[in-house]
Amino acid sequence: MPTTDHYDVVIIGTGAGGGTLAWKFAPTGKRVLLLERGGYLPRERDNWETEAVFLRGKYTTDEEWRDRKSDEFTPEQNYYVGGNTKFYGAALFRLRPQDFGEITHHGGISPAWPLSYQDYEPWYAEAERLYYVHGAANEDPTDGPRSGDFPYPAVQHEPRIQQLHDDLVQLGLHPSHLPVGVLFDQDAHGEAAHGSQCIRCDRLDGFPCVVNGKADSQVVCVDPALAAHPNLELVTDARVDRLETDASGRQVSAVVATMNVAPPASPRSRRPADPSFGRTARRVHDAMRPIPPTSPRAHSYSSASSARPSAITTRPGPGRTSIAMPATTTSGPATVTPTRTSTERSALAPDQASMRSRKARERGDRWAACVVMRVLEIGGVAPRMADPPEK
Repeated sequence: MPTTDHYDVVIIGTGAGGGTLAWKFAPTGKRVLLLERGGYLPRERDNWETEAVFLRGKYTTDEEWRDRKSDEFTPEQNYYVGGNTKFYGAALFRLRPQDFGEITHHGGISPAWPLSYQDYEPWYAEAERLYYVHGAANEDPTDGPRSGDFPYPAVQHEPRIQQLHDDLVQLGLHPSHLPVGVLFDQDAHGEAAHGSQCIRCDRLDGFPCVVNGKADSQVVCVDPALAAHPNLELVTDARVDRLETDASGRQVSAVVATMNVAPPASPRSRRPADPSFGRTARRVHDAMRPIPPTSPRAHSYSSASSARPSAITTRPGPGRTSIAMPATTTSGPATVTPTRTSTERSALAPDQASMRSRKARERGDRWAACVVMRVLEIGGVAPRMADPPEK
């Protein structure tokens, strides 16, 4: 028999946009529903295995997308709670002031943003606190002005990198530490202190963190918000198929989703089907050190959308779910990173595959930082640029 529940907000996806938005809305007391296409990423040895992550593409989808020429390609897309932040390099740069202005490119003019860097600066600062960003202010002369230093000290360089840093300074250059989001406490030598969640391994960039030491949206937003706010509910294995609107096309009237959706078959993963797949349950997690329960390999929906629904109707087992919503829905675009096909990927050496993926993630990390900052701004029901968030 169908069941009906009422929600104030529905968010589609748990990545940099959706996960952060859920964290922002949860303390308001409104009933918030978080829909995620996949489940929790399994914590296993392969999380840190180069061959499994980069060559076999164990955790990426085998969906075939089409580019502007209608050629098929397999995207570097990860469908899990936390979205692509489970695999990003956590290098969370701010855009520079000039990036918000009009920019002339070879192919034309990119118009200026409606708001400036100064308008967004308080929200950048809040995003850096939320995502445990370690860095050092005033090292990069091209950075925009800051209202304060980074919330956490820069991760100390390894000896060889420190030597390169010092040599570059002697040449009159301005090397700077990466602003990196990690749950890391370091000792006087830059090593992981006792009790640090991050252990400073060599498996940060491009790998999921098996000890939850990387500041991804699952670890710092979704799990803590679920543990602290019973008004927030997470439904996994829910693929949103379409948004239905009224006649004007400007107001969403329903979200149509397939529940208990199975992930696409992945010959690269060579994993047997998980008999427990399809279970959806609300998990309670330790807010201080989130450790997700055992769950099947699954995938996440990357578009983020918030709305004010009146009801959600679910049916047991696989099937469609309709969510009626009288409020306008705002939706963010999915980030698509083209990569090689399965056959081509398997022919790459580990370092080649890692380099290709790293370049894509460097672009994605800056976009993720921008998404997080923007979401924190709109997460307040009535954002006020003149009233920055308290530290």
